[in-house]
Amino acid sequence: MKTTRELAREESHKIRVQKLQELLVKNYDANKGFKKAMKEAKDPGLKDYFKKQAFFHHRYATQIDKLIHSLN
Repeated sequence: MKTTRELAREESHKIRVQKLQELLVKNYDANKGFKKAMKEAKDPGLKDYFKKQAFFHHRYATQIDKLIHSLN
């Protein structure tokens, strides 16, 4: 039988992983959106900005994914 503290810890862990998964999806979506914007932009400076943002969101997603795997 689990103690109240153990149950609370498990619930906290579950919520933490769920929130990280939501954040992961948002970063994948942002990456996809910035890539699309980069392809459609005409201005070279704007294209470069969107490219950098897509790169950063891809990197964030990779880091979050690694964190989620380390928690499970």
